[in-house]
Amino acid sequence: MIDSFVIYSGQESLSATLAALRSSEIVDECFVMNTTGAEVKAEGCTTLAVDSLTSTAAIKAIAEASKSKYTLIYANHDVLK
Repeated sequence: MIDSFVIYSGQESLSATLAALRSSEIVDECFVMNTTGAEVKAEGCTTLAVDSLTSTAAIKAIAEASKSKYTLIYANHDVLK
């Protein structure tokens, strides 16, 4: 199983990307990494407030949150298809 971490870059693209991830049988949990401070609506996901996507604190937050054997960090702002 894979824990997935997705960058928040707007509600519409986030919703579409999460739907694509959830349709996969190998994705266990989804997390949203938010640097904007905006309210994120992602039912069934945990939101991680991070200062920067490349900071040591963000990587540590991912390492602490991920419980699966594999981790996906989707750092693209386009919708995952």
